[in-house]
Amino acid sequence: MSGTTNPLFDVQDVLGDDILGDRETAEVNEALTDTGEALDDADEGVDDTADDVTAAADEADEGVDDAADDVAAAADEADEGVDDVADDVAAAADEADEGVDDAADDVAAAADDADEEVDDLAGNDVAEDDGDTTTPTEVVAAAGAALDDADAELDDLSDAIADEDSTAATPASDLAQAVTTVQQAPDQAAQAVSDQTTFAWVTPANNSGAQALAQLSLDGSTLRVTIEGSGFTPGQAHAITLSGFEDGRISDNPTIADDTNADGTLSATELAAVVSPELLTLGSATADAQGNISFTAELTPGADALDDLQARLDGRHVGIAGLDTPGEATGYLADTPAAGGRTVDIPGQLGAVFEVLTALAPSLSADAFRTLLEAQAPYTLSPDGEGPIAPEEDNGDDGVSDFVALIQPSNNSGVIGAARLTIDEEAGTLEVDLALGGLTPGEEHPVHIHGFSTGQPSLVPNAELDLDGDGFLEGGEVAGALGFILLGVTADASITDANTTADWAVADEDGQINLEQTYSFDLEDPTESAIFAELQDRLTGRQFEVHGAELLEGQGEGTSGEAMGQGGYSIGLPVATGAVLPVAGLSGALAAGVGYVIQSELSGEEATLAGLLEAAGPAFEDGLGAVASGSTAVDDTLIA
Repeated sequence: MSGTTNPLFDVQDVLGDDILGDRETAEVNEALTDTGEALDDADEGVDDTADDVTAAADEADEGVDDAADDVAAAADEADEGVDDVADDVAAAADEADEGVDDAADDVAAAADDADEEVDDLAGNDVAEDDGDTTTPTEVVAAAGAALDDADAELDDLSDAIADEDSTAATPASDLAQAVTTVQQAPDQAAQAVSDQTTFAWVTPANNSGAQALAQLSLDGSTLRVTIEGSGFTPGQAHAITLSGFEDGRISDNPTIADDTNADGTLSATELAAVVSPELLTLGSATADAQGNISFTAELTPGADALDDLQARLDGRHVGIAGLDTPGEATGYLADTPAAGGRTVDIPGQLGAVFEVLTALAPSLSADAFRTLLEAQAPYTLSPDGEGPIAPEEDNGDDGVSDFVALIQPSNNSGVIGAARLTIDEEAGTLEVDLALGGLTPGEEHPVHIHGFSTGQPSLVPNAELDLDGDGFLEGGEVAGALGFILLGVTADASITDANTTADWAVADEDGQINLEQTYSFDLEDPTESAIFAELQDRLTGRQFEVHGAELLEGQGEGTSGEAMGQGGYSIGLPVATGAVLPVAGLSGALAAGVGYVIQSELSGEEATLAGLLEAAGPAFEDGLGAVASGSTAVDDTLIA
């Protein structure tokens, strides 16, 4: 405002002498002059204040700039520190990988040395050293030493893998380690773990409802056995045996036809005629209050039994005896078969992975077996017939579209199988991949999915439901445990809840059914929509039931139901059941893996590591696909 004309002076000029008198004009002029000076002083004060504010703002800006520079410098230093740490981690990982690779190379070299020594001995190629002839005995000793070196190097490899991440102790990380070992070590090193390793799914005999999973490994003259079971008579000792033919023939699974006296019960004598007399008593296990058994043993078989087992460990029969009869108090029958199953060898890379897994984590088999049995417990009738073995915590259907059922024999049928299911709720479809073995050749076999509309789970039945005491579980007796028919698994993919009148699959000449079918529901049709709604509501805990068996004359005589003494083919008699489980979490991955091995065995196709990982893959968010494609990095994050 300084240097400009004060507007008040213009007022004076306008008003001037025309309005005011001379005296008044002089006084006004003086007042206006004073006012103008005061305003000029105020203008100067404002200008000074503005200058002070500008200076302060400039200083503040400089301070902010300095602070920003300090923050940027600190961030740069932090980035450099993170980069240094990342470089250190990468370097350490590279060193660990190099260590594992070196160990694997050492294994291969040691195994090659052993092979060369054995080849020399087999070809009578006698080595010379400075003109001295090496004796065959010395060659044998050298070969043995080389094999010992290979075994030691394998141990070093296992230790190196464990040291690489000593904090990881998950099944998926064990799987990654096993795959790494198998991929890097030669076949000779994998075989050094044990001479033979077999597995057995031990399924119910005499409708006991008992089952077990077993692993048997023969290492030289030592037989190692691991068995986990459920559904056995609580508080009772159960004898465990291994049977097989001395001439190497495979022991067959018993069937209804082996009940030669037609009393509905498979006795120890009748069983022995099928699986051969026992080769070895493995021991005894006492079931706990819930009917669970856990058994581990290291045995040294006698010379004759050892020769038989070294000839073949697969195709033998694991038997578990001891059955408490329902109804009239006959008492505990210690010698009556309660469960049995044939040992199978898993060949190729998949078998090698299982062997190395056992070497890396000796308790892994027992832990895995127990996990799978616990997953089935809420869907299995307890030994006393009063409810499930264990309560259901969560049916596990939320967010899950893949399911599996492990199908085990009823009524001593010998039928086993597995089914994989995929539901698409938006499309209204259910895909079923079903494999069954042990059926009556050339006959139709109805297969149903059972359940309750109330949402409660179905239960695998046992002999406590044999109300007429004829040794057979018939449709009317098990309905209270299984519920009603939700869907028939038809050969032509027709949608039906019929009992026996539909287009059912026919067993081939080997008694097998392999059925892959997609059931497409018309959601505008009230009947089909209602069936699909039941499947949407829950698949976990629903039950597969398979029907159809050839009966001997006299079986079930004097009773009602499908077995009434008439003999011949009974299309309605239940011959197998299996609970549907979600392929989610570790238990789901295990169930899917076992189902895959069963389906491979029934179809005659070799089970592969890639196939196993594909079957179990839906249980994992990611990672298994990487292993299947050759990578050894496994993400062990499971779907909750």
